[in-house]
Amino acid sequence: MKTFHSILFILLFGSFVFAQDSTWQYGYQFGANLSSFTGNNPYGEQYSNFGLNFGVYFKYRLSDFSKIYAEIRYISKGARWGCTWIPISDCDGDVRNYDISYLQIPIYYSASVMRFDDQAELLTLQVGPYFSYPLSASVTDLYSDAPGDFIPSSAGRNIEDYLRSVDYGISVGLQLYHNKNHNIFFRFVFDLSVSSLFKEDYIPESGDSKNTLKSFIVFFGIET
Repeated sequence: MKTFHSILFILLFGSFVFAQDSTWQYGYQFGANLSSFTGNNPYGEQYSNFGLNFGVYFKYRLSDFSKIYAEIRYISKGARWGCTWIPISDCDGDVRNYDISYLQIPIYYSASVMRFDDQAELLTLQVGPYFSYPLSASVTDLYSDAPGDFIPSSAGRNIEDYLRSVDYGISVGLQLYHNKNHNIFFRFVFDLSVSSLFKEDYIPESGDSKNTLKSFIVFFGIET
């Protein structure tokens, strides 16, 4: 709870500071995302994990058509495996779930497409790097009572001891303004990590210590 309050304070304080400078604009946003791991693993095919996010962003106008964005957001990422995709006989209902919470800071260059009628922004295209700092991480293993239950080789390990202190990558986004005042928007963002997720193999004998994260994010927001 202290971590949540600290993040909330950073977001609100940052928006207050930048609001005093008329050359900047800022907005609030919240949404949902789907994420998964890249790379090999011994559990077979994975499927996406659901997460939530919220944050604030600031933009500085370079011209009528281009801007620089800086964001601060809390986001929950991870991945999930189910035994339906694991080649284990009599497996019935086993699930492994990874949840990792980050404080994420993307920096975008943005190019705008304007409306023909009033030359207000219609949509913006965004690309830039991001940096994520893990706040917490957990692994949940759920097992059935079926014969031949799968006991993961990573049982008993603390995932936080294996996470790198910084995750970084490339972020690409599209922001669409919805209402006539041009201050309500929807954003669609794809994040792809280019750093290894773990310091070393969290899952022994996985054959890949370079697991990374990829996420598809949807935001709803209000801009001042």
